[in-house]
Amino acid sequence: MQFELKGNVSAIKLGFSRDPQSRLTYQLLSGVETTGKLLRVVEMQTGATAIRTEKALHKRIATEMPDALLPQRLFQGQIRVRSELYYQAALPLINQLLDELEPAA
Repeated sequence: MQFELKGNVSAIKLGFSRDPQSRLTYQLLSGVETTGKLLRVVEMQTGATAIRTEKALHKRIATEMPDALLPQRLFQGQIRVRSELYYQAALPLINQLLDELEPAA
């Protein structure tokens, strides 16, 4: 997911959801003026697999791009999430990691 925050900050959210569009619309953005959109959805066999995969991806991002994590002060009160938002600059790495998850077409 991508969000446009105050101060001209673009943020990227990587996360698991059974229904990504509902999570975006009704959980993360409900009642706030921030705009957001889904950028990509990767299907998982089970919720447990998705959660394990998400945790592993966050760990890889922290290792490979430690400055990618957006400080909470930049998004607090604008989006209903407490962590795991990244600067826009992390998007190429996130897409690469998601590419590695998807089987070749």
